[in-house]
Amino acid sequence: MERVLLSKKETIDEELAHASKHAKAVYINIPLKASDVVKILNYFKGLEILYLPPSAFKLTSKKIKEALKKSNIEVRKIETAQGRPQKYGEDLLEQMKNLVNNGLHAKEISELLNMPLRTVYFFLKKFK
Repeated sequence: MERVLLSKKETIDEELAHASKHAKAVYINIPLKASDVVKILNYFKGLEILYLPPSAFKLTSKKIKEALKKSNIEVRKIETAQGRPQKYGEDLLEQMKNLVNNGLHAKEISELLNMPLRTVYFFLKKFK
C-alpha cells in the first residue's frame, strides 16, 4: 500500500496536490477535523485505510471515526517507538553485566567497552 504523509494543518492542501490520487492507505500526522476529512475523501477516491499516530488518533473525535467507518474507511492507530533510539545494543549490555559479575570496576568496563564512564555508571545503576 502507498502511504502519503500529511503533517501540518496549514499544508494539507499543498500536500494533497503532491499525493497520488490512487493511494489506498494514507498516513496523516495531525488530528482529523471534519474539514480535513472532506478534503481527503474528495481527493482519494479509493481510500481504504487512514493511519494516525497515537496522539492524533486520540484527538480525533469518535464521530469522525464512525463517519469514516460508514464510508468503508478504516482508521488505524500506528504504534511507534517513543523517544531516542538506543545507542548501545542488548549484546553490549549483556557483556557489561558479565564484566560486572566477574568483578571488574566501572572504569575498567568503560575502557574495555570504549564507553563513557558516566554511561557505565548509568547502566550499573539500572542493573541493581
